[in-house]
Amino acid sequence: MARRERAASDRRAWVARGGARAAQRLRGLDPAADPSARPAAGAVLAALQPAAQGELGFATAPEAAELWIALHLPALVVEAVASPPPPSGRALVVFDGEAALPRVLAVDAAARDCGIAPGLSLTAALALSPTLEARPRDPRRERAWLARVADAAFGFTPRVSLEPPDGVLLEVRGSLGLFGGASALCAAVLQACQGLGVTAQLALAPTPLGALVLARTGRTLAVTGPERLAGALAPVPLAALREAEAALARLAAMGVRTLAEAQRLPRAGFARRFGRAALDDLDRLAGRRPDPRRPYQPLAVFHGRCTPSFELEHHEAILHHLAPLLADLERFLRARQSAVPRLRLLLRHRP
Repeated sequence: MARRERAASDRRAWVARGGARAAQRLRGLDPAADPSARPAAGAVLAALQPAAQGELGFATAPEAAELWIALHLPALVVEAVASPPPPSGRALVVFDGEAALPRVLAVDAAARDCGIAPGLSLTAALALSPTLEARPRDPRRERAWLARVADAAFGFTPRVSLEPPDGVLLEVRGSLGLFGGASALCAAVLQACQGLGVTAQLALAPTPLGALVLARTGRTLAVTGPERLAGALAPVPLAALREAEAALARLAAMGVRTLAEAQRLPRAGFARRFGRAALDDLDRLAGRRPDPRRPYQPLAVFHGRCTPSFELEHHEAILHHLAPLLADLERFLRARQSAVPRLRLLLRHRP
C-alpha cells in the first residue's frame, strides 16, 4: 500500500513537472530549449487564451487591423452658404426654402447669440433680429463642401469614404508612422479642416461606424485598441447612431438610451422588434461584423462658381470673391499633382 501511494505521488510530481515544462515551451520560456529559439528581447510574447471552440489557441496582444478617422461637420449647412459672408454685424440663418412655412434649419454664432435656434419659424427669427441674413439651404453646395474635405483627406491616406450628409471617413492605419503617431495625425487632419474653413469634430476608432458615432458626440477621442472601444462607446446616446426616430422612441420608452444599454438587450428579441438592420449596425459598431466602405472617387474636372449677393463694380471686390475659388483650384491641383498653363475667367452680369 505504501509502495503504491509513493508511486502515485511520483507520477503526480512527474505530471506537474511535465505540465510546467510544456507551459514553458508554449510560452517560449523553456530553460532547456535551444537558446537561439527563444524570443528576442522586446518581442511580444504569445499569450494563451481560450479559442472559440473551447480549445487552446495562440493570440498576440490585440491590435486593430484598421484605424479610422471620422470627421463630422456639424456646421456644414451654414458654412456651405456662408460665402460670400453676410455684411458685418448681421447674423446668418439657413432655412428650408421648399417648405410652405419656412423654418430655421441652422444658425451661425451671431444668430445663436440673438436667441435664434433651429426649428424656429423664419418670421419669429426675423422678429428677434430684423437685420437677419436668411439664406435657403443649398444641398448641392453641401455636397461640394463635403467633397472638398474628402479631397484634402487624400493628403493623409488613399482610403477615403464619404458619409453623407455630413461625414468623411479616413482609414489611417498605414499613415501613423508617416505623421508621427495617432495624436500628431489627428492634429494635422484638424488643421487641414481649419484651413478649408470647415468646422470639424474628429474621432479615431478601430471601426468606421464607431469612429463616426464618437465624432458626432463632439468629443475628440482616439481609441486605438479594440479592447477599449466598448468602454468608449458605452455612454454614447443612441441618437448618435442615427436609427429611425420611431425605433429610438420605443427604445427610450423601454429605458434604453445609450449604446451600452442597447448592446445588453437579447439579440433575438432586439432583431424581432427593431429589425435585423439595426442589430447589424450594433455589430458593425463593435467590430463583430465587417463594415466595408465605398471609396471616394475624386472628380477629374474642377468646377467652381461664385454668386455674389450684390453687384461688383471694382477689381478689388472681384478678386476678393475669386480668392476662395482659386484656393479650391490650388488644392484640387495639388491633390492630383497637376498644373494648368492658362486660366479663363467668365463673368456674367445678371439681367
